Amino acid sequence: MSRDARRIVLMARYTSLVGPSSGSFDFHSAPVNVREFSRADVCTWRGSLGAGTATVKLQESPDLATWSDKGTVTLSDHVEDVTTFTPLDTEWVRLKVTLTNDAKVTFWVVADCSERGT
Repeated sequence: MSRDARRIVLMARYTSLVGPSSGSFDFHSAPVNVREFSRADVCTWRGSLGAGTATVKLQESPDLATWSDKGTVTLSDHVEDVTTFTPLDTEWVRLKVTLTNDAKVTFWVVADCSERGT
């Protein structure tokens, strides 16, 4: 982590989620204000997935009412992954986790955010 970056926890260690036996389920993390940041290096770790699939997307919003996908966060089995999002264009971000077909996942997500102008 750079000395000019601030670490933000998007999903605490060790969060566990269980999806439905069929179909899909979306879980949204709490929104985080990123107005003062221009870039986010999103670091993840995931344990074994088992059945089904788990997809994590970083979402952004200007007003906490309308959310759009910024991009997919890499989530590999037992490996720390880093996905960079730049620029951060809106005031708020959150995670959208989609679980399908009996997925069971334990994971965490943090973001090292760089301040604007650094």
